[in-house]
Amino acid sequence: MATAKHGLFSFGNWGFNITESHILKSDGPDREAFEKVLSPLPQTPEMTYDQNILRVTHTEGFGVEFSALDALKLVNAEKDLMKVAVSEAWKSSRDESQHIHEVFKPFDWTFSTTYSGTLINEGEKAFTRAMASGYFILLRFYLRVDNVLVRIRDTRLYCDYSKNYILRECSLRESPYHQLDIPVTDITDANKVVDHLPLVSCTVEKLSYPPLDST
Repeated sequence: MATAKHGLFSFGNWGFNITESHILKSDGPDREAFEKVLSPLPQTPEMTYDQNILRVTHTEGFGVEFSALDALKLVNAEKDLMKVAVSEAWKSSRDESQHIHEVFKPFDWTFSTTYSGTLINEGEKAFTRAMASGYFILLRFYLRVDNVLVRIRDTRLYCDYSKNYILRECSLRESPYHQLDIPVTDITDANKVVDHLPLVSCTVEKLSYPPLDST
């Protein structure tokens, strides 16, 4: 059995703990335990890196963590939010398959989530860049439903070690598939698609903590 890889390093009062492991097995006790925690969801993603975790903590105990489990807890387990967007496509397909009936509990099968990290107070692919002056984290959720919709939800965190706060920006960009003016060969690359998506919403938060020594 493959073991998880751990990376641990620090800058000043901040520590960065990165855990990377294999995809969660499709069945067995680990899958059962994972799905039990998410029991409101009638289904979970087939490919889930359940052990992949990014944890950034200050020596005083506070910080932020990113994990697949916490992200999936925010998925709507009762409403199929995408059904409205694809209603026309569904209508045309159902006209040819009238014998098919809805028998599954509705839920957001795209597993879209507003997850922006889990705040830690002890006492959704994440990119991290740690520098001598601060750190930057990008958490990106990229959704593409072919011929229907393209959506990107970004969470950016920036911390300047000389300041006593973290800036967190959460943005949502999306577009109907047919309105995208982008080469088909680029559609799978979120870094190329993002500049072609109109901004739907954006919020900026200042996560403050008591002034501390920067040593």
